[in-house]
Amino acid sequence: ARLKAGSDVKVVESPEERVQYLVFDTSRDELLYSDVKGKNPLKDLRVRQAIAHAIDVQAIKVKVMRTLSRPIGSMVTPTEQGYAKDADVRLPFDREKGKQLLAAAGYPNGFEITLDCGNNQPAADICQSIPPMLAQIGIRVKPNIVPTANYFAKLQKFDSSFYLLSWGTPTSDALFTLQYTLRTRGGENSGNGDGNYGRYSNPALDALLDKARSENDLKKRDGLLRDAQLIISREMPVLPLHQAIIPWAMKKNVTAVFPPNSVPYFFRFRID
Repeated sequence: ARLKAGSDVKVVESPEERVQYLVFDTSRDELLYSDVKGKNPLKDLRVRQAIAHAIDVQAIKVKVMRTLSRPIGSMVTPTEQGYAKDADVRLPFDREKGKQLLAAAGYPNGFEITLDCGNNQPAADICQSIPPMLAQIGIRVKPNIVPTANYFAKLQKFDSSFYLLSWGTPTSDALFTLQYTLRTRGGENSGNGDGNYGRYSNPALDALLDKARSENDLKKRDGLLRDAQLIISREMPVLPLHQAIIPWAMKKNVTAVFPPNSVPYFFRFRID
């Protein structure tokens, strides 16, 4: 705000092609770092939906991101090829609905769980904003903020059942995003599910993504990717929160183009 008010500086703001999202462990039979023994509440769609209803993304936008975010309901952003608008839908903020879903799933008193996050900003602040929200429906969350240098090693060992991460595709294509983050993990160097640390697996989703890889008709390819995104929207193995809006400050005589990957391509800039 101070820079915007200055006479010799202007600020350009635009959403980055990157999504910050929560990941649920839908693989284990017993939840890690929890007081629930012998079962995994996150395998139940109703529990995942309850968490979605309890998180106030508008409050995160205003209080944590200082309005510099765009709430999103999909892992695929609007500037990516294959984006499906009808899959970019968030469950509304509704604590009572969250409580009802938890009770229906067999957890009327909630449960305890650890939320793992890296210590890079704003992830650490988001990590601390979520526990009070989930406490309102009875889920007792312990934030575990890990140095970024150690964080990915932890995830790669699948040493987490609930974590916060961000993803930005380098190709501006929905297939790359979905294949990396949500396809069933494949063999070494396959590229399938390399970032799917929650180990979600759905053969129907895999088949759609595999078919899209060899589909040359763009309209048909986008249709396959739309169907894949709708599966993810229904099953909710991840909970997208928002895209960050990146501010660039510059002198008034500079004209800059903000690309979705947030890289300053200086050949596109102009100084008057």
